Amino acid sequence: MKTAMRGKLAMGESATEFCRAKPHDNALYNEALAGATAALDGAKAKYGEWLAGMGTEHISTKSIDHFRDWIRTKFRKVIRVAEAVSRKEPGFDLRFRLPKERTADLKLIADLRAMVTAGEAHQDAFLRYGLAEGFFASMRQEIDRFEDLLAERKAGQAGHVGAAVVLEQLLDEMLGHIDDLDALNTVRFADDPEQMAAWKSASRKPSRRKAKAAAARAAARAANA
Repeated sequence: MKTAMRGKLAMGESATEFCRAKPHDNALYNEALAGATAALDGAKAKYGEWLAGMGTEHISTKSIDHFRDWIRTKFRKVIRVAEAVSRKEPGFDLRFRLPKERTADLKLIADLRAMVTAGEAHQDAFLRYGLAEGFFASMRQEIDRFEDLLAERKAGQAGHVGAAVVLEQLLDEMLGHIDDLDALNTVRFADDPEQMAAWKSASRKPSRRKAKAAAARAAARAANA
């Protein structure tokens, strides 16, 4: 999807640049060029929003995955202490069960909050076993941060999905205007093979295969720079 969008944007840039460099005293031509330029500008802005949303989702997802691993490590020692405490308070450890790795995010939060609440209620017992005094308060803050990360990921998803819909609409609008310019230039340059070839090159819609190859070449150049 990203490669296809970039290809259409690049074609829109080259086609509109060509037309601006070859002014034409034709109302339909100038109207189509203005429409293509406006749609292209809007599409570039939405492409930036789409990339930002994708980046936010990606970063948040990585942070969420890291948190899940980290929090499970933190609560393992709490559970170990809870097992020791339960030998004096039967049934106590039932509130301290490590959630399964694939537990849904919201259930994980609920389970962790339940453990924190239970731990705070028996903090003296945990302190006697060497757990830091502020442990449960810090865990509560970390769980709050986890909820924030989930909200950030959701916002990122909504942002890039919404931007992608508008972006596709703008690209379609741009391509429609370029089709109008193509019809006008086909007549305009009918007797000028050189200009016709230049226009066809500037307005050629990229194939998916060529767009991917171009993106790969650009990535390779960036890596070797």
